[in-house]
Formats: sequence, C-alpha cells, structure tokens
Amino acid sequence: MAVTAMLSSRKAPMNRWLAVGLLTLSILAIGACGTEAQDDPFRSGENPNSGVSEDDIDWHNPIGGVEVGTLHQAQADLPFDIYEPKGLGAPTEILISPVDESTPESRVLALVYETKEYGLVVVEEHVPDVPVEQYQEGLQRLVEQSKLPNAQGSASLVKIRVGIEALMTVSEDESSAQIWWLQDGTFEMIIRGPNLDAPSCIAVANLI
Repeated sequence: MAVTAMLSSRKAPMNRWLAVGLLTLSILAIGACGTEAQDDPFRSGENPNSGVSEDDIDWHNPIGGVEVGTLHQAQADLPFDIYEPKGLGAPTEILISPVDESTPESRVLALVYETKEYGLVVVEEHVPDVPVEQYQEGLQRLVEQSKLPNAQGSASLVKIRVGIEALMTVSEDESSAQIWWLQDGTFEMIIRGPNLDAPSCIAVANLI
C-alpha cells in the first residue's frame, strides 16, 4: 500500500523521515505488506499530517513550535550544538518544539529567514530519527524508493559545501524542493520554503 508523504508542518515527536521529507513523493516500499517492510528501520508509523499541502503550512511556524528570543535560549533545551546559519541575515523567528510536549531527542529547532533572493527560508535542525551510522544508507534507500513505478516527485543525492552528501527531494512539477543532510555527524539539517526550487535549495545550503 502506498504511503504519500506530504511536505507538512512537523510537530514532534512524529517521524520526520516520511512525514516531512518527501513532498508529494509516494513511497511504496514503506508500509507495504511483507517481512521487508516490517523490518525496515525507516518505516513510518501513522502520519498525522498526511494530506497537508504546502498551502496549509504556516511558514512562519512550520513546526508548531514556541518562539524564543535567542539561539542561546533554544540551546538550553536541545541535545546538540546548534549550527548558526550564515549569509541569510538574522532570523525573523526562532522556534523550538514545545518542551512540555517533547523529549530532548525529538525536539526541532526552526529558524525562519526572510530573504530578498530566495523569499522565506526555513532552516531546521534536529536529532535524526535513525542512528547516525545508518543515515547515509537511509538517504540512498529513499532515492531508490523514489524510482518505484507509482512514485510522484523525485529524490536524489547531491553534493553541497565541501563534499557533504545531501538528499534533495523535488515535487512532481519541480516547483518545490527541500534538501537535508547530516551536519557534523550528529544532527540533521533541512532547508525548505514556499518558493524554493532545487537550484535555490542548493544555493542556500552552500551559502549557510
């Protein structure tokens, strides 16, 4: 049975690998019948945001978080060292998953930027849902699944910065994209936004 993962708002502790990462990419192998799907470490549970379209996202608070005044305040509630993006100016919103509704490992940091060149840009940081040693394998698996017959949209591996391998997901009409990668070998970063296509995502990833 196909599972369609929409680009949606993320409210921890839902599984990010499918609930957010693949725009309108239909993943057939995950959630399918059989032993392989049951043993898959990237298998998603029920996605409470299935069917949420980009038009329904509150881009000024895409994670349903609470606003904090500084990165220093956010750092106190996160289990990884925050990466402060460069080249986008100061964030207009600094958001973190509600502390009373999440564990440290499930919390998401979202930094919202309003830029002249790229429009609104969201940079998210969080602990990945899989062990870091399995992260790149998971990216490759998602790329392979994106090539299944009934998949919509695409996923590919791209190089950013100095040889970092990242996952790029693109909608069927190529109007929307996002990019995600493992930063410093410890936490995941995602770039997305209402007007970001694939070239824009790569440009922002290299900029920050």
